[in-house]
Amino acid sequence: MKALLPDPNPVEVRGKHIYLSGTSISGAPITATLGGDDNPIPGSAFACVNCHGRNGQGRPEGGIIPSDIRWSTLTKPYELILSEGRKRGPYTEQSLKRAIALGVDSSNNALSAAMPHFQITDNDVADLIAYLKILGTDNDPGISDDRLRIGVILPPRRMTEMHQSVKSALDTYFRKINTQGGIFGRQIELEFLDYPEDAEARAQTVRDFLVNKNIFALTSSFIAGDEAALTPIFQQTETPVLAGFALYPQATPNPFVFYLDEGVFGQVKALIAFVARQLKKAAGNPVVVYSDTAPSRQLAEAVDEQCQSLGLKKPHRVLIQNADFLTIEQAKEIYRADDSFVVMLLEPSMVLRGLHGNGETNLKTLFLIPGSLLPNNIFFSTSAMGMNIFVAGVPPWRSENAATEQWSALAAANIMMEGLKRAGRDLSREAFIKSLESLSNFDDGFAQPITYGSNQHVGNTQSRIMFVDIENRRFTVMR
Repeated sequence: MKALLPDPNPVEVRGKHIYLSGTSISGAPITATLGGDDNPIPGSAFACVNCHGRNGQGRPEGGIIPSDIRWSTLTKPYELILSEGRKRGPYTEQSLKRAIALGVDSSNNALSAAMPHFQITDNDVADLIAYLKILGTDNDPGISDDRLRIGVILPPRRMTEMHQSVKSALDTYFRKINTQGGIFGRQIELEFLDYPEDAEARAQTVRDFLVNKNIFALTSSFIAGDEAALTPIFQQTETPVLAGFALYPQATPNPFVFYLDEGVFGQVKALIAFVARQLKKAAGNPVVVYSDTAPSRQLAEAVDEQCQSLGLKKPHRVLIQNADFLTIEQAKEIYRADDSFVVMLLEPSMVLRGLHGNGETNLKTLFLIPGSLLPNNIFFSTSAMGMNIFVAGVPPWRSENAATEQWSALAAANIMMEGLKRAGRDLSREAFIKSLESLSNFDDGFAQPITYGSNQHVGNTQSRIMFVDIENRRFTVMR
């Protein structure tokens, strides 16, 4: 889709960041002193928005009435008499800089003792004033009269099948939305970012994408394994996010991030709890099959912890380092779980190789696969016929040809569209978030019903366990 929305002014973007967070995108320090105490305090403790509000008109609290700092009010061409009886003339950029640094107004009167004195660089104060000039008049990023810009963080390109599948599904989905008129007269513009492979630059790359591409919200996005590093970026930029692919949804809700479910981690927990009921007295040795990636290693640790907490034997680990080849020795290690269970924590393309086992078979073993890692072609695996395969987190009505990653992406997209509908034409990020938090038992058409709330941003906390009936090509829900 051709982008028609104007690019944001980088000066105003930097100034808004200071206004909302009390910190500088450049990394330059911002500190403040208060009430005659010369000990500097981080500026983040005194972000402008805390007292003056998002619209700059002031938020009265505890008997203190902060000033209206919209530029149109600050620069009125006549003397104003303020609520406390103080008189002042119009501000200029220079007198406003003095007020921010020294706590004196445009007529050289002392400001309220509740107003901090900020230590801030000339560049940062210039950016802040540039933002104050549009404060109260600017729309949230990505919104115009006829366009709405939505971003997607795609799976890494090395996960070729998943990357292409998600992008294709979303392109088709939103093309149909736009053909039908869009949402309240706005066409959806999609912007894609490939999940950054460079871990050190990842957070900055995502931040730059959100700011420079003028993104209103993210949908169906891949943040698996990196939630702790990326979710603060979403909060700092105030970007609403519907995460389609996550390993560790945060225990403490982030006000801007929404999850479909507890992620792969939740699916693993559900599978181990299920097998604990089935195999409490099993004599065999459980096995965990994983790859040499950070998410896979984290999940293997989670399996160990869950088994220990439920009184199961500690699993034997099998590390698969070559995604294209499974040795006979590795296959035998996998199938040592006689009369017990195997947890497959490999990428979908590798799971079937683990199940095939180079000719090794054992119909007594339970194979446990998180739904997010289930291969698309599982029903066509004739060598797995008759095996006891169980999954968690896959809807039982999923088509035999439907990609697991596609229903996750489309579920998040459907939830986003419902949130936009409920927010209405007069759209803002705040209204959008409130509309998402109003969803209760919402059927997104692809996953289990979703319920959000102001303190609940994980939509579903019960991963359904299903038996993979390969012979009849269907999922059977376990009771």
